[in-house]
Amino acid sequence: MSTQYAVQMQQIRALAMTTGLRQAIGLLQYDNLALSRLIAREAARNPAVRLQTATARPPPPRPAGMPPDPRPGAGADWTGRLAAPAEGLEAHVEREIGLAFRDGRAREIALTFASALEPSGWLGAGVGEVAAAAGCTVAEAKAVLDRLQAIEPAGLFARSLAECLRLQAADRGLLTPVMEIVLDDLDAVARGAHSALARRAGCDEADIGAALRDLRQCDPKPGAAFDAGPAPVHPPDLVVTPHGIAGWKVDHNHATLPHLIVLDPGADAFADAEARREALTSARWLERAVARRNATTLRVAGEVVERQSAYLRDGPARLAPLCFADVAAAVGVHESTVSRVTAGLRMETPRGGVALRDLFSPALPGHGGAPVSTTAVRHRIAEMIAAEVPERPLSDAAIAGHLRERGIGIARRTVAKYREMLGLPGSAARRTRAASRAR
Repeated sequence: MSTQYAVQMQQIRALAMTTGLRQAIGLLQYDNLALSRLIAREAARNPAVRLQTATARPPPPRPAGMPPDPRPGAGADWTGRLAAPAEGLEAHVEREIGLAFRDGRAREIALTFASALEPSGWLGAGVGEVAAAAGCTVAEAKAVLDRLQAIEPAGLFARSLAECLRLQAADRGLLTPVMEIVLDDLDAVARGAHSALARRAGCDEADIGAALRDLRQCDPKPGAAFDAGPAPVHPPDLVVTPHGIAGWKVDHNHATLPHLIVLDPGADAFADAEARREALTSARWLERAVARRNATTLRVAGEVVERQSAYLRDGPARLAPLCFADVAAAVGVHESTVSRVTAGLRMETPRGGVALRDLFSPALPGHGGAPVSTTAVRHRIAEMIAAEVPERPLSDAAIAGHLRERGIGIARRTVAKYREMLGLPGSAARRTRAASRAR
């Protein structure tokens, strides 16, 4: 058998991920303030770039019948309410991510996890949801999460109370076999079934008591320690106003949206003709990239607002299920583009300020097969607990039963998870609190 070699030529079409294209994609996840800082840095370096900001506009009017926004200072000029950069949980986590993740891809996934972090320090989204938002595999997201859970203080990025306590116990060298048994069945701890736990662990009840004393030294909400002061006001990047009979109009917040101006300052501002040409080329590229970023932002936000018009009109109970894929298909972009655009943008609406990403919500099966958003379900759980008789609080099982009667298929364990996410105590704790107030 003989071997023959040949040279062939073939034309193919492919998208080269150039430095300029990567930077253009990166602009999609900038909010208005970050974009202003970027353009300001470019203007300081490039004489062909000028940064100009527009004057502030008044906040959007509130539809008739909608209650006033109870937030302090709501309705005032946004530019007068800007605070210094946050030094709380968000700033701490972003700083730690910058130190721990040098690889750009892993850092992007880590920042997607950070955007799902609750004020308690717990993770408010599943690994699968974060993987979809970051455009990576579940295995990649899980590997990044394992590294994030090593960030101090221990317990951050936990997905449940048991995991939060387990991370802290491991950090303190307390994760013994007895402690593992205790953490695997916190419901038994709540019932006071220490003897059953002791039998399962093959130890004395005194050992269970010692493990519980160690657990009481742990912080179930490690992120809350960072919230010592009021959260800084983040100016809105977009403004939503009523339009027509039942429609909505989305526009940029021109009080914070930077305007880039390209001009030729003349040959005297440059060392030579080549430097002048490169500066003008760079400035025009940045101008086009910013324009594309602004247009894509309005397209994505407009689609989200159109799909969530019932929420804007009636409140959280009407928030519809929505995922990145739905918006991406409607707008004609990739899911990762929707993820980047919604990463840090905030909108000022007649209902108040809201993060654009908060308008996305997973679905639960509802009446007749129609899905209902998990956000709406959490809102209904909060309403049911607020309306209960304090002396006879509703158990998680009772709440699940009431929701099933309304056509929402949900398990007791899921109700408990959502209740904990809302920061609401269990029925036993609520009954005890009501009894103490009655004395």
